[in-house]
Amino acid sequence: MDKLKPAHVFNDKTLSLDKLIEFRKQIDNNMDTLNTSPLWVKFMKNPPYDMCLEAVQKRPSTIQYIPEDIQTEELCLEVVRNAPAMFRFCHIQTERVSRIAIDGDWTNLQYIKGEDQTIRLCLSAFRQSPRAILYMRNFTEDIERIIRNEILYKKLEAV
Repeated sequence: MDKLKPAHVFNDKTLSLDKLIEFRKQIDNNMDTLNTSPLWVKFMKNPPYDMCLEAVQKRPSTIQYIPEDIQTEELCLEVVRNAPAMFRFCHIQTERVSRIAIDGDWTNLQYIKGEDQTIRLCLSAFRQSPRAILYMRNFTEDIERIIRNEILYKKLEAV
């Protein structure tokens, strides 16, 4: 049987069950299919790590289909460097991954768990937009004092 292309499967309304099953077999752990479209990773039961890495390099949005147990810091770093908005699908939120995600888009602060929102991350988001205060889960007196000093320093700098 000829190798089926993704377009054939989705555009042909009369596909037989045999053809669908054959296509499904082609998908499982087939790097050629991944080269056609990295989104095929979402149809794989247990995609190999190297295939997942290649998928997020080609299309960072595929991180949402990669199981939590396969995600690593390296994989999540690749995603947030190329598409900070995809941070919300990263299950590995180390300080490094979170910092790069916030540097790319301050609104990513809302996706960081409260206990992982460090003063450094909160301040980084605040420097991009004061509205970041709305996403700070642990708004302590320390953070408030630092922010007030930051604002005062900027006013003095402008004089």
